[in-house]
Amino acid sequence: LLDLAALRAREPERGELDRAEIVERAVHGARGAAAAREISLEVHGTTGLPARGSPRELRHALDNLLSNAVTHTPAGSRIEVSLERLPHRARVVVRDGGEGIPEAERTRVFEPFHRGQNRDASVHPRGQGLGLAIVRDVAVRHGGRAYVVDEARAGAAIAFELATSDAS
Repeated sequence: LLDLAALRAREPERGELDRAEIVERAVHGARGAAAAREISLEVHGTTGLPARGSPRELRHALDNLLSNAVTHTPAGSRIEVSLERLPHRARVVVRDGGEGIPEAERTRVFEPFHRGQNRDASVHPRGQGLGLAIVRDVAVRHGGRAYVVDEARAGAAIAFELATSDAS
């Protein structure tokens, strides 16, 4: 809660950064928790996604996405992180192998304190429903957005889009 309040109270830093490098560092930081549950983390996609922004805030958002994915992915499964270059934007998508997000909740999961209807505290004891709210706030503060990707496959896929600093 303090993280969310602090995020909303200050202007974002605006330094040069490489999103692909931040994603790699966040994935590296999540490998221990994933390995403890025998979950593999796979990274696919573009390297060198230049931008201006706060490396600390972007890393915090990615850490939250990866933590959620590890929490909701069954042991022995995998999490996929993909980086894509879109026209004037870069998109990071974190796909887990969990129970997915019902269509009716796909916008509400980004509201502070929202925990899904199907969340059983005995199965998912951690979390207060702030992680995805922080993800959304960081994306918006950097001129982007966060959303649930509508996919036919199992699990949840959360996208985090930001503008690139180049014209490609």
